[in-house]
Amino acid sequence: AQYATRVEKILAELNNPESDYILVVSHRGDWRNYPENSIPAIESLIRMGADMMELDVKMTSDSVLVLMHDKTVNRMTNGKGLVSSYTLDSLKSLKMRRAHNVTTDSTRVPTLREAFECCKDRILINVDHAQDYYKEVVELAEELGMTGQVLMKGKSGIDKVNEDMS
Repeated sequence: AQYATRVEKILAELNNPESDYILVVSHRGDWRNYPENSIPAIESLIRMGADMMELDVKMTSDSVLVLMHDKTVNRMTNGKGLVSSYTLDSLKSLKMRRAHNVTTDSTRVPTLREAFECCKDRILINVDHAQDYYKEVVELAEELGMTGQVLMKGKSGIDKVNEDMS
């Protein structure tokens, strides 16, 4: 079959109960060669042929969603402190680190918008830690026409189910 985009092909395989296709999912991008959750890490895993990327989101003090796994910037940048204490501009001044604590010269923390734009029609996205930002992630996916290629996960749904069962 012919598909308009790579994402359409991936989704067709994913939704086909007869398919023997193996879905390849990357955790935080190609973090061995680039800083995790960075645009170069996303581009690299797309070149490798991955079908989906799991990425993590946090919000800056000026309400911009950015890619960052930890609550602080300490491990992944040359800065210190909570992601939520940084404005986007101040966060963009930090240099990202890749594996083994190697600081890069030019890789900066991307916004979720930048990551979505990089992934559009190319790869599925699994947004982790999405429970606190569900509305914002959905609005961005709708704005960019990407609702069909974005999955979201978080702990609050599981926590709610567990609360209801006790």
